[in-house]
Amino acid sequence: HEIGHAIGIDHSASTEALMHANYSTSNFNLSDDDIDAAVAIYGQVSQSKTDIHRFFNPQSGGHFFTASTLEKNAVEGQEVLRYEGVGFIGLASEAEDDNGAVPVYRFYNKELGSHLFTAFEAEKDHLATLDNYIYEGVGFKAFLLDSSSTTAVHRFFDTASGGHFFTADPNEKIAVLGITQFRYEGEAFYCYSSMTA
Repeated sequence: HEIGHAIGIDHSASTEALMHANYSTSNFNLSDDDIDAAVAIYGQVSQSKTDIHRFFNPQSGGHFFTASTLEKNAVEGQEVLRYEGVGFIGLASEAEDDNGAVPVYRFYNKELGSHLFTAFEAEKDHLATLDNYIYEGVGFKAFLLDSSSTTAVHRFFDTASGGHFFTADPNEKIAVLGITQFRYEGEAFYCYSSMTA
């Protein structure tokens, strides 16, 4: 209620609203009236979120990620890759109103048969000069800075295979840190967590 006042919302006539003049000891959720008041002040959020699907290849031990529904459906029809669900949530590559999001570039490593994602322009430019990487375009959009609504996507280098692994799950990050063949490369970018979105 007080945060609502702090961002400029007055009391509501709706008894269902958190912003009603009388505090409720049982209402802890935003009502449509509360949401409408915030939208009236700050505008509608028009981000087009997209699921980043994750597949596991039991033959190579690697993972495959895609934001494309068509690609997801095509890969699901194959027996090689096992679908593991949504790894994290980004913004669509064609999103125009992206609130500071940056492109996440996808490269195919033709020697390994795996993909690498980067949100950094310098790394993108470097990878484009290497013979074994094929630039496949913008896979999706993400953020370079963390916020209260995003979560870090961690990147690991597999020293045994030469591939890369990404995870937004903090428990999985801890588990992979304990596997000696994986070298932690840091936070690759920030997306929305599939556990909270």
